[in-house]
Amino acid sequence: MNRIVLGAFVLPILLMQPIEAADDFDKLSQGRLRNFFSTHCMVCHGPDQAEVGLRLDELDFNLGDRETLTRWNHVLRRVRSGEMPPPEMPAPSHVEKISAVRVIESSLQRHSRDRRKQEGRVVLRRLNRYEYQYTMQDLLGIHQELKSWLPADTTSHGFDNIGEALSFSPVLLERYVNAADLALNEAIVTHKRPELMQERFLPKEGRLGYAREKHGTDIILFTGNYGITWGGRGEFNAPASGVYRFKFSTYQHQSKGELCTLAVKAGNLIVKTGDTQQVGFYDVKPEGDTIIECDVRLKRGQTIATNPLDLGNAYVKDTSKVTNHAIGVRWMEVEGPLHDQWPPRSHQLLFGDLDISKAAAPDVRPVLMRFAKRAFRRPVTDEEVDDFVSLSLERLDEGYSFEEAIRIGLKAILCSPEFLYLKETPGELGPFELASRLSYFLWSSMPDERLLAKAADGSLRQPRVLRAEAERMLSDPKGQRFTENFTGQWLQLREIEETNPDGKLYPEYDAWLHESVLKESHLFFNELLQNNLSVLNFIDSDFIMMNRRLARHYQLQDLPAGQTAEFERVSLPPDSVRGGVLTQAAVLKVTADGTSTSPIRRGTWVLENILGQQVPPPPPTVSAIEPDTRGAKTIREQLAKHRSVESCNVCHRKIDPPGFALEQFDPIGLERSFYRTPWGSVGKRIGKRYFGVMMKFNVGPDVDASGISSDGERFSDVREFKELLLREPKPLVESFAEKLMVYATGGVLDYQGQEEAREIVANLDNDNYPFRSLLHQVIQSDAFRNK
Repeated sequence: MNRIVLGAFVLPILLMQPIEAADDFDKLSQGRLRNFFSTHCMVCHGPDQAEVGLRLDELDFNLGDRETLTRWNHVLRRVRSGEMPPPEMPAPSHVEKISAVRVIESSLQRHSRDRRKQEGRVVLRRLNRYEYQYTMQDLLGIHQELKSWLPADTTSHGFDNIGEALSFSPVLLERYVNAADLALNEAIVTHKRPELMQERFLPKEGRLGYAREKHGTDIILFTGNYGITWGGRGEFNAPASGVYRFKFSTYQHQSKGELCTLAVKAGNLIVKTGDTQQVGFYDVKPEGDTIIECDVRLKRGQTIATNPLDLGNAYVKDTSKVTNHAIGVRWMEVEGPLHDQWPPRSHQLLFGDLDISKAAAPDVRPVLMRFAKRAFRRPVTDEEVDDFVSLSLERLDEGYSFEEAIRIGLKAILCSPEFLYLKETPGELGPFELASRLSYFLWSSMPDERLLAKAADGSLRQPRVLRAEAERMLSDPKGQRFTENFTGQWLQLREIEETNPDGKLYPEYDAWLHESVLKESHLFFNELLQNNLSVLNFIDSDFIMMNRRLARHYQLQDLPAGQTAEFERVSLPPDSVRGGVLTQAAVLKVTADGTSTSPIRRGTWVLENILGQQVPPPPPTVSAIEPDTRGAKTIREQLAKHRSVESCNVCHRKIDPPGFALEQFDPIGLERSFYRTPWGSVGKRIGKRYFGVMMKFNVGPDVDASGISSDGERFSDVREFKELLLREPKPLVESFAEKLMVYATGGVLDYQGQEEAREIVANLDNDNYPFRSLLHQVIQSDAFRNK
């Protein structure tokens, strides 16, 4: 069956790979630019020296090559801003500079205009694996995790939804076939409705271990390690897949008058398969009982467990004398699986009221026609579904059941180019193309029925309607996908799992902190977006989003707000180093390696992600700088030697300053005054317990977070560095606007697109660049509304 699907639909997809166009500077322009480069630029970018890998004497005037086009845009920015030539080189006169800038601008503008007219700016693109998963979930009404079945997508310009980087192959198509099988297995339901269970479990029925002791009829939990304790493990296993509602009756034993935290985790907890989920972290009040409720989606056979945090380890030999501060659990109630309807929504999305056990050949076309219309995100004709119908009818003729036969038609639709690709025609987007562009921007998924209805009646093209739909979609829970996918790539938060902080150097980094730092960044982004606050808050803000775990991490326990397990907006003291994304623990973690920090890595991150400046790779002859974990030499001392090489200093005078400022924070985002080094290295030894875990490290060299910017401005710490950045806000906002436009359209910005971004920012200058307004202007822009 899979071979039929592959053979029928792989060829059209492979024929749809993008083809690049070409364009040229005119001869007069080439002569003017050669003269300009020869006079002012060849010392640094000529045959004898090619700083940052750029030789202007070899720069092609053919703009059809993407790499060449990128280089010309880079040259334009550097010359227009005055960065090229550098201060120590002979500067062109104002007339010479303006003349060169206009020559490059006019050529780039002509290239952009012609390419948009001929084939459009955005290269034909397929769904990336995140978009594929969300689309399958919304299309089929399922919850199956599918992206892990697909290979990671290549990124371009910082994002994984760029058409020119999203290649295709027969191997990938076969993965799509397998993923479609998994999805349809969940969507199509032929068994009876699972029986609803409602049961209360008592602790005495549970399994006990070292981390907890019985206390009368209750159970006492008092472990500081994130492990598995009582909470149904061993007594409860989900009898069927679905959503279960849990209630825990908890209280504090030997209360100290403060809130405690109980973690709840679910999944395959007995055998470590990785198929687990962190359900949440909940407050247990100091007096009386606290009822904790949560709805959890479980697969058949999965279970749930609880664990107290921040209480320290304890082992009580005499179970009748539990004197430690602990959390008590009286009982756990379970109800589920919960279903609003049966057959479930997934089955009804495919078949409606059709009884597939009695369905026959005449039912094939209506089912596939309805499904193809939703899968292709537009109206379809009978001719377009003929091949899919034929595949299913052939199976029926061979004696297969209706369910088996209809599956191959459904699967063929899910493996077709019309589903896997976002097809657009050059020029202004059609109404259904515009609907898909909007939905994949804000939801990373297909348009819903209302958005498709606006496309069908043509009203979506009206600015007022387009804005109203964007507002509705941002308010929908699916709008959280925009927050997570955009910040996951812009701030590189997807890499949060790629490093594990050294357990001896940084035992503070626990499961609750891990979840909290990521949630802080997401909630901060949402706060700016939902309340239309200034984009400049990404650089520095007078508030953060905080819970009790972050309050301790940021040493802000004395503030009146943010002291529970729930997040809330918290105003910062005037002297706080926090505020903005640069000092968020999630960002500081993904820009470190778990053991040490590097000004090069963090400085490069700031230049590329905040300032929008491309950082070239180091020359192949230059070895990488590795931090001295023994503490004998600071990274600043190592970089000073490195910067004495002129070819290195060209880039490092821009990279190092932001990197030095962020040295004020360690690999897990704690503010520090000295480097921690491994136990036994140079420096004073520190040994102490941190909530039951031994912390052992040596005191290394003092941290120096001062520096001199590439413009010659001095700063003493991260607060002063953020102040320097905000002195010239427009380039920061232009960088953010460009990244937003690239992500929104799935295409690299051409010259016209860059100019549109600059115009959008200029329009918002008087209002201090409000985020939601900026997003709406991106959606209304020509770059967004045209291919």
